[in-house]
Amino acid sequence: MADIAGNTIQTANTTAFSSIGPRPTRVVDRVGPTDRFDYYRLRLTGRTSVEITLNGLRDDANVQLVNRRGDILARSINSGTSDEAAGRTLNQGIFYIRVFTPNARANTPYRLNVSGYADNAGNTFNQTLQIDPQSGPVVQTDYVSTAADRSDFYEFDLTDVREVDLSLFGLASNTRLVLFDGDRRRIDFTAGGTSGTEAGPIKQILGPGTYFARVLPIGPDAATTYRFRAIANPAPDGAGDTFPEANNLGVLPERSATTPIPTIEELLNVNDTDVYRFRTSDRADALLDVSLNLSNADLDVDLEIFDSNFQLVTSTVGSNTVALSDVSLAADSIYFIRVSKVDNAAFSFFTLDLETELDILDQAGNTPAAAFNINNEASWTPVNGSRSFNLGDFVGADVDEDDYYTFNLTEASFIDLNVIPESGDLNATADIQLFRQGPGGIGDLELLDTVRQLGNVPEQVEGIFDAGTYFIRVFPEAQSSFAFYDLSLEATSISLTPAFIKDIAPGAQSSSSLAQQMAGVGGSLFFSANDGSGQALWTTDGTFEGTQELRKFSTIGDMVAVNGFVYFTAADAALNNGQELWRTDGTAVELVRDILPGEDSSSISNFTVVGDLLYFTATNFEDNFDTNNEVWVVDTAFAGVNLANSATLLDVTGDNVGSSPSGLTAVGNSLYFLAEFEGTPQLFKSANGAAPTVIDTGNVNPLGSFVEFQGALYFTGSAPVIAGGTPNLFTLDANDALVEVDPLPTTIQAANFGNLTVAGGKLFFTASAEAGVELYAYDPTLNVGSRSYLVEDININPNISASSNPLQLTAVNDLLYFSADDSTGRHLWVSDGTGGGTEKLLFNGAPVATPTNLIAVGTTLYFTADGGSGSELWRLFPDSDVELVDIAGDVASNPGNLTVVNGRLFFRADTPEAGRELWVVGLPEEEQIL
Repeated sequence: MADIAGNTIQTANTTAFSSIGPRPTRVVDRVGPTDRFDYYRLRLTGRTSVEITLNGLRDDANVQLVNRRGDILARSINSGTSDEAAGRTLNQGIFYIRVFTPNARANTPYRLNVSGYADNAGNTFNQTLQIDPQSGPVVQTDYVSTAADRSDFYEFDLTDVREVDLSLFGLASNTRLVLFDGDRRRIDFTAGGTSGTEAGPIKQILGPGTYFARVLPIGPDAATTYRFRAIANPAPDGAGDTFPEANNLGVLPERSATTPIPTIEELLNVNDTDVYRFRTSDRADALLDVSLNLSNADLDVDLEIFDSNFQLVTSTVGSNTVALSDVSLAADSIYFIRVSKVDNAAFSFFTLDLETELDILDQAGNTPAAAFNINNEASWTPVNGSRSFNLGDFVGADVDEDDYYTFNLTEASFIDLNVIPESGDLNATADIQLFRQGPGGIGDLELLDTVRQLGNVPEQVEGIFDAGTYFIRVFPEAQSSFAFYDLSLEATSISLTPAFIKDIAPGAQSSSSLAQQMAGVGGSLFFSANDGSGQALWTTDGTFEGTQELRKFSTIGDMVAVNGFVYFTAADAALNNGQELWRTDGTAVELVRDILPGEDSSSISNFTVVGDLLYFTATNFEDNFDTNNEVWVVDTAFAGVNLANSATLLDVTGDNVGSSPSGLTAVGNSLYFLAEFEGTPQLFKSANGAAPTVIDTGNVNPLGSFVEFQGALYFTGSAPVIAGGTPNLFTLDANDALVEVDPLPTTIQAANFGNLTVAGGKLFFTASAEAGVELYAYDPTLNVGSRSYLVEDININPNISASSNPLQLTAVNDLLYFSADDSTGRHLWVSDGTGGGTEKLLFNGAPVATPTNLIAVGTTLYFTADGGSGSELWRLFPDSDVELVDIAGDVASNPGNLTVVNGRLFFRADTPEAGRELWVVGLPEEEQIL
């Protein structure tokens, strides 16, 4: 390879780098033991940033940039075959590049690359390029690099207040732009632009004076050309000078502590006044703090607040820092803030900080001792057994951490407590707790319930509560949250109005199905429910706090109350038994007897109470053909150790076939029932739990409808010989001898003969004859031969066989109530046993449609019927009109499982809010005022 470079400054190559530019100029040569130094002359015609790279090395070689005297200006002395790079910004002149080996043994080719960039900007604060952005946009193209030109400085002057906009474009590496004031203090800077992007902009409002802009590369190998753009426009006025031109700040938050208001940064320019407009929140009055901080500490300013009519609310004057505190502002109102100065020739930058706080009237006290006393409110005076209270208030944060209310109940009442946070704010939360005051007074509060749902949702407590003193606590969900809320409280005496007891399965989910049994002992009801965690036996005394779960079961069936216990059927998968007999007294829950051991059920049914004895039917054997379904009896007063011994099988057949007993009926201390014996249905009697004995009914076949009337058993039967073989009523005398009562006035059909019901000293029943299926009665006080009679042919449709088909025969207050169809639909009827005393009942002039679930509660009839909006609860007091007891408004509540306990009616009903849950109407017998 030819040696193109000289070995000294005097013999340096003068042509290779006589002219350089941004595009690198390259030469290729070699240095070695016989040629250790290569020199190249570099001619610069102007100030230039020179960059030198040496690469393609196979041995160690270095590079230097020197002046004519040989003084080193820049160098790169990496070891081995690593690339070399050096650079420096130089003024116009002659310079030299020296390539050499650091030792006599090194021998390597090399590629020498040299580029140059015109350097227009100075490199220090004392050596700057003067620009004039105030006269118009300035664009400068230049170059910076870590190797050659580490900084470019620009200087400019402002004669008045300007908005300065500085930026960099066309960057090839990370580059930063920095703005300084005349004292070389940094004002602002960019984070740096990466390859192919820009840096900036820097936008600042600056007053008169001198300023510097510095461009510098970021990183060890950073190098880039750039375009620097600068402009200084007249400073914008961020606020109008008059009320109509005011800068609109919008609606200020109620509490800047939770929703900070951004600081306003503004220039109060020469001959300038700044006006701001804002509106207060529509939720509450506000307290406003205003703080004005001036950069010109010697400038006096006026700080004023005006209302929407431009009337002065308050003002102050001062310098440096000017403030207004606790300015009371009305809710949902417009106000103006005006900043003006005395010396219009002066100017100042300022910051304006606004802080808001609620200016509220705290009506509810923050402790139980300071609780708002609802008892003093006129609306809390009872009207027709109901009282109510409503109040809007605020709670939350450090302003009002708790709101307490207190009220008294003078009798057991259904409580509906609602706290509804303002719906417009999703962060507004208000939760509730309900306490009852104990015997220790205000310091003895028992927590009854806490309702604490997440978010902006209504909170509700419903249930029945005894007479006493109660406290309500309303509190925010979190310490920092707050809410305006509406509190409503309604208390309704449970003596006449259905009261919701407890939402066992919270929300719209139901805790019960439509057909689950219930039974009562003393003042408590026992029932099956599911709170979402599984089926369980529950008990309630009709109050919220008295509603408790007793025990979990897989399934729960029929229930009956006897001798202070509730006996019921239930299955427990954990015990591997089917539906068997259990009992509870409200405390202990115990298995009476596993009649059919294993996972199969003994099919217990037909619970019948005779004194302290409980009769029922069950099977203790099962194969493909036989079930051994027989009568069992339980001695509920059993005091032995093994409770299973209290249950005894009363076997009629003595084999595994079973007698399929039915019609179990209590008469005095005896149980009568029908059972299959020797291939025919026969009448049996068990006295005081003894083994059943067959009753001789001769050639009369009992038809299966039984009832106790005047201390004797009455039943329907058919005698093939007696009375021409027609069905008739029969009874047993004191010696259980068969007696036929007066024959019916007409021939009836056995298939529709039944529904024996006692009311007002008469025995009512239904039968089918020429008049169709209608209501009949037997009155033993009438003359022999006329004691059995048709009460009324209710359906007189011309079709002679049309039937009213009376159903739901129920005795209340010596009258018989039932449903019947007179060809216009099934409605509610009443009868005293005479045609004239049998009539259809009306509600507001219209008949009551599809009545079901008729039940007597004392002297009052309760039932369910459809009044046009679905099935609801109805009642009829003695000598009064039928009335609707609405529960769910326009939505059908479908009441069911009507059960009387201690003078009260318990039932299940549907509401959209709580699903199907337990309700009660009436007071316990010991609390009733007769």
